[in-house]
Amino acid sequence: MVLLTRNILNLVEDAAHKSYWRKLKLRDFLQRVGVPIAVLAAISKDLKKSELLGEIISTLETTESGRGVLQKMARKLSTQTSFPDLMGWASTKQLLDDAKRSVTELKKALDKADRDLEAELEAKAVREREAEMREGT
Repeated sequence: MVLLTRNILNLVEDAAHKSYWRKLKLRDFLQRVGVPIAVLAAISKDLKKSELLGEIISTLETTESGRGVLQKMARKLSTQTSFPDLMGWASTKQLLDDAKRSVTELKKALDKADRDLEAELEAKAVREREAEMREGT
């Protein structure tokens, strides 16, 4: 499980914001990735998308289960290849470009975090083997 740094959370928020034009579609996505209905219901429907996402992320990052939902949200957003909610608008080309760029940035950050975590785990395993060898001699 990748550490959800402030940078990654900001990228998750940006990718979600840019991937969904309508708040209803955004709320549907959030529910599908596991954001509890109670969390969604507690947030005013009058908020702008960015405010809604900020509130949800702030709420979710306070619990272990919430961080798991954020992990799932990050992975789901980072693997998007299509953006049906952005189609059919006057600015569709710009919306798609922005969403793709945002998703690419999130994917790069997650890939780097995965590599960093793998290297950290590998280094820990090496240190443990070395300690066992010293104790065994």
